[in-house]
Amino acid sequence: MPDYLALTGDSADGIPGLTGFGEKGASLFLHDYEHLEHIPKYPHQWKVKPRGALALAETLQTHQQDALLYRKLATLVDDVPLPHTLEELKFQGVPRAAFAAWCDELAVNSLRSAPKRRRHEP
Repeated sequence: MPDYLALTGDSADGIPGLTGFGEKGASLFLHDYEHLEHIPKYPHQWKVKPRGALALAETLQTHQQDALLYRKLATLVDDVPLPHTLEELKFQGVPRAAFAAWCDELAVNSLRSAPKRRRHEP
């Protein structure tokens, strides 16, 4: 998926992608070559024959480093050490006393009964 997003872009994450690569073209390339760096440099070497092959080859060549950066940005990092366990991070509900005090402070009594799930208070 990161290679795909490197080519097509991902507006939600601010990844621009490479000009000329849409969903269909990126899928064709990655189906045959799996990763960006496995795509041959010249279009006559490609197994796929997309429209605008010369322009796509030039884009890949000119913006290869950009594409590799975009792939890195689209890669989910899952080895970050966390100071808490997943169980500790699990939503425990709204701390009622603190929430009630906040409602009083802001004079928003209509919100006081909105949260329904209760947290086990120590």
